[in-house]
Amino acid sequence: TIQHNTTQYNTIQHNTTQHNTTQHITVETVLSGVLDNARYNSFGLVDTALNGDARGAIRSLRGLEAEATAAPAVLWALSREVSLLAQLDADRRRGASVDAAMQQRGVWRNRTGLVGNALKRHTTASLRQCQELAFLSDATVKGVERGNPWEALEQLVVLLAQGPQPPNSAARRA
Repeated sequence: TIQHNTTQYNTIQHNTTQHNTTQHITVETVLSGVLDNARYNSFGLVDTALNGDARGAIRSLRGLEAEATAAPAVLWALSREVSLLAQLDADRRRGASVDAAMQQRGVWRNRTGLVGNALKRHTTASLRQCQELAFLSDATVKGVERGNPWEALEQLVVLLAQGPQPPNSAARRA
């Protein structure tokens, strides 16, 4: 985006003025500055949640909110994975192997472990609950439902990361 490119340009200019002008700016210096300005992204959040790290996913989500990332962009990335998991679950219930279903659905090979482990943590009911939370987040973003969309996204991220909680047990905290 324009704002992101402007931030990168400003970082390079800042590094140039901070260093002696006779000294060369290295790639490492530029990358360090740019990466400091882009600590969180929606895809990293999704991967952290799929990996089962609720605390890390919440930290990423709050970082995205603090960086003024648009809630619909975060919701899109989460909803896409929830939808994929629900489709894979349906394939599995119809008798397909998870590996074959992932291949058919276009899951990249380097993501099969991440997606497969997330699928193992979830039940059909918990994936349905994830979808309901995604719908609630969407409705709050659009103003159809009252509430803070980031709170609904937080609930979604925790459920996606942890899977269903056993009945009559204290919920694990993020």
